[in-house]
Amino acid sequence: MMFMEAGFNFSSLKMYYDHMVVILRQASERMREAGKRTEAEYKKKQREYDKEYWGKFHKVFAEVYPGYFHNSFLISACSLFEHEVKKLCALIQEEHKVPVEWDDMQGPAPVKTKRFLRFAGIALQDDRPRVVLPPPDFTPTTLYDENRTLISALWKELENYFRIRNCIAHDNSLVQKARGSARIQEYATEKGILVDKEGQLEVQLNEDFNKEVCDKMEKFFQKLMSAYYSTPLPEETD
Repeated sequence: MMFMEAGFNFSSLKMYYDHMVVILRQASERMREAGKRTEAEYKKKQREYDKEYWGKFHKVFAEVYPGYFHNSFLISACSLFEHEVKKLCALIQEEHKVPVEWDDMQGPAPVKTKRFLRFAGIALQDDRPRVVLPPPDFTPTTLYDENRTLISALWKELENYFRIRNCIAHDNSLVQKARGSARIQEYATEKGILVDKEGQLEVQLNEDFNKEVCDKMEKFFQKLMSAYYSTPLPEETD
């Protein structure tokens, strides 16, 4: 039940994200309409309308606040991931008699989890290929099965999410100041979340990326649940 709840929480998190995006768009639209009304009133009263000032005011609601929200959302998703995985690893540690605890591991949450699961003898499995062609030489590729989950790729994505999270939380989204900046820049460019602001490379997340984060994290907990229930408990010793 705990495994299903963890996956469900990320599905719910994505729903919350969609809801907040709508609210931010509505707020931006209200500010735009307020600016139009103010401009019309000023014209009636033959007063000077400061279009630049109102434009900056609207930009706060149209770009600044949404930008902060999109970036901060990843911090929330990573916090939820760490909370859920730590709770499940405590269960695994107890039931599978693992000689170490999750907190004994070093590194970000995905790295710690991968190491812990090795100690527990629990291995996540790739999706089976949905495209079947005659053996012996066929190897499924993204060209044939682009939505197939490969565990090695899933771990890599989770680790990248936490790198981006750390860049946002510790380096104010500035890529050049972040640890492992070259790797972050390459990944952010690939994902379309790298922007150049007056010569400063910054991470700026968007809806597609954040929804993908929720989907991948939900998928991880589905894979973990499957691996957990397919791994026999250790035999009791006298």
